[in-house]
Amino acid sequence: MLPRVIWVSLALALFLGVVGLRESGGADWSVVPDISARTEFNNNIFNDLQRPRAGGILKLAPTAIFNYDTEILKLQGRLGLTGIYYLGREQRNLDQATQVIGSYKLTPLLSLNMSTGFIVDSTSQEELTTSGLIIRRTSRQSVALGPGLVYDLTERLSTTLSYAYNQVNYQSAQFHRYTTQNLTLGWKYVYSPLITLNSNIQARYIQSGTNNQTQSVSYFSGLEYKFSEDYTINFASGFTYALQKVGAQVLDLSNFPFFILVQEKTRKTTQFSPYTDIGLQRRWEKLTIKGGYRQDQSGSSLGTTVDVHSLNLKLTYALTARLNSSMGADYYLSDTTGGQTSRMLKNSFLRTPKNRCP
Repeated sequence: MLPRVIWVSLALALFLGVVGLRESGGADWSVVPDISARTEFNNNIFNDLQRPRAGGILKLAPTAIFNYDTEILKLQGRLGLTGIYYLGREQRNLDQATQVIGSYKLTPLLSLNMSTGFIVDSTSQEELTTSGLIIRRTSRQSVALGPGLVYDLTERLSTTLSYAYNQVNYQSAQFHRYTTQNLTLGWKYVYSPLITLNSNIQARYIQSGTNNQTQSVSYFSGLEYKFSEDYTINFASGFTYALQKVGAQVLDLSNFPFFILVQEKTRKTTQFSPYTDIGLQRRWEKLTIKGGYRQDQSGSSLGTTVDVHSLNLKLTYALTARLNSSMGADYYLSDTTGGQTSRMLKNSFLRTPKNRCP
């Protein structure tokens, strides 16, 4: 059953679609089906560090992508399912990913944006991407909602006020659910056709587990530079000041040996850390290269806030109009509040056949 926030978002998207169609008198729309097949060999298919087991995995992923476009309304959506079959084993999983992004022009200068997502992932890949931590395979449910307003101050300068909510739950009781809320005020200035400048102030609240909280304020600014239509670099840098409250159980031995009390204590710490986001994309006729580096904070399955460093590089080559081959590498380094460090290097090679219908 879909969470309530997804039903609210879908209802809002439907309402905006009806209003936009009525006021614009027509629309351009499309639905594009897509299917991909993937086989892989993994030396630890269940991410079990105590008893690693090697094996093959088959993934079949049908997806439907829709676009709806009028003069005042734009909607994009994606609905995908992924069947995961562990070759030679009885275990099967069905993952899903739903995303809807919309923009509605309230006035010539003011627009309302909305994004929502619902992901069920059993591979722990979403956890690795978000927090940089590798956990054993378990069902992970993520719900995201993000409304926002964009106001054009001038032809080149615009300001954005946005809110983002994300809640993550785990099927296994071993892991802790967490909730992240962001409130961001940003500015974007088109300096030239090649250069776009941006600046953001963000307040963030992370509730991890039952007693761990992080409240932070961040400032970061940067630019996007287009060498050409096929070559883009973006860079953003800043800082984060965070107040962390970590709950812990402490033994009171003052009345030992008669009895021992277990008390809940809260440890408060402050942290000043840098924020960095660098991205690069280069396209040729058949080859595309994407890469980036990011340093930020995130909630995690451990019930604590983690500092995440992620580095990625991916090469995609179009063998034919319907067959792509890709190769990539990802490196993650995560530091938790308690001083634990996790490192993960992930390599992937994939050939994806695509069958698309306009």
